[in-house]
Amino acid sequence: MQTLKPSDIAHTGEKLVEEWLSENGFVNVLISADETGNNAIEANGSIENILVNVRTHVQPFKPARISDDDRSKIKIAAEKLGRKAYVAYLVIDGEKNIVGDIGWERLS
Repeated sequence: MQTLKPSDIAHTGEKLVEEWLSENGFVNVLISADETGNNAIEANGSIENILVNVRTHVQPFKPARISDDDRSKIKIAAEKLGRKAYVAYLVIDGEKNIVGDIGWERLS
């Protein structure tokens, strides 16, 4: 098993969420920096256009609820772009494979 750097963990989570969105009907899926200084994924759907902040953890750790401050920043960033704000929570193993399902939380 390899030791993953924080940037590897974040990038892996973003790619997995990006793939999930594309496979589930979202188009124009792209990763960009949001106003929190983190990467976020913008995607257009048939029902709504979204901005997703991805929180990735390495097994055995599990994602914790984000802080109220981060929630507020993500919602403001999404509103400025005319999108609905979401957080995607996922766990990966040491080989960068997803463990379980992606958890979704709608913020706005």
